[in-house]
Amino acid sequence: MFAISAARRNSRPQREIILTAGMLVVTKIATMFLAKDLLFALLHAGEDGPEVARIGLFTAVIFILIYGNVVSLMTRIGYNLRRMRHSPPAFGDIVARHWDRAEPIVALVPSYKEDARTIRQTLLSAALQHHPRKRVVLLLDDPPHPKDRESAELLVAARRVLGEITTLLQEPKDLVGKAFRGFDARQGSGPVDAQTELRELLGVYNGLVAWMDRCVAEGYPSDHTDHHFLAITFQEHKSLLIDSARRLVVDLHGRSTTEDVAREYQRLTDLFDVEITRLSSASATGTCRRRRTRRRTSTRTLGCSGRRCVSAGTLMESVWMSPTGLQADAASSRSRMPRLS
Repeated sequence: MFAISAARRNSRPQREIILTAGMLVVTKIATMFLAKDLLFALLHAGEDGPEVARIGLFTAVIFILIYGNVVSLMTRIGYNLRRMRHSPPAFGDIVARHWDRAEPIVALVPSYKEDARTIRQTLLSAALQHHPRKRVVLLLDDPPHPKDRESAELLVAARRVLGEITTLLQEPKDLVGKAFRGFDARQGSGPVDAQTELRELLGVYNGLVAWMDRCVAEGYPSDHTDHHFLAITFQEHKSLLIDSARRLVVDLHGRSTTEDVAREYQRLTDLFDVEITRLSSASATGTCRRRRTRRRTSTRTLGCSGRRCVSAGTLMESVWMSPTGLQADAASSRSRMPRLS
């Protein structure tokens, strides 16, 4: 199965290399005919200086464009050769190697008068990232006291989305938590059989896959955006869960221990244990006012403590983008950010 999938991955780069090499051959033949015509044109121009200058300028421009085209085709061949040689690591290997050492992340979702569907899809996409110790913060910049009905409805709907997502994610969180507590209780009462516990864990995976299927079935996609969201957020996540379950099936006849089972439970717990909070413009305004008040009334306290007060700017300082994805400063993100509601 893995050999077939690898062959499929490599077939497309091979076709691209063949097609690009063909374009290089066509470019070479066309350049030869062009050079022949330009040479005849120069001979025909004779000693007509302006005509020779025009032909020379035209020739220089054309060959500069041809050079750029050849460079582009050559780099395309090199890119596809690298794709053929690249063998991405298995997802299970990435999890086993980096999960316990992964840094906490904070996903910031700015919103200004967005509809509830857009906010819901964005928050769910961030909340279901396959990463431990993550937090999602909705930066709600809508006017806190809207003057028209449409803005008021958008604000109410945006505030309601957080509770809806928290309720949605509570089911898989409870499923994993209940199974994990049962595993700990059985371990505390005496020796347990690793193979039996693996079968219990497979039941948890089946429940999670069924939950994903219900989320897709109840998604009611109305356009291509909804279809893409369901495919990327739930279907691909479901595929990762199925791959992990298949690995567990193989381990039923291997050397898995209770420590491996506990590690897998902990990973699932971390996966669905995501904190979703909201920071509105009114909260940021209140923070600034408290800072100004403290500066006027006390010479010892220069503004709010970083552990208690936070603004959108403070949040942005603790998160940055890196080539490996969204990263967070573990020391600052957890200490600076209070629990917001």
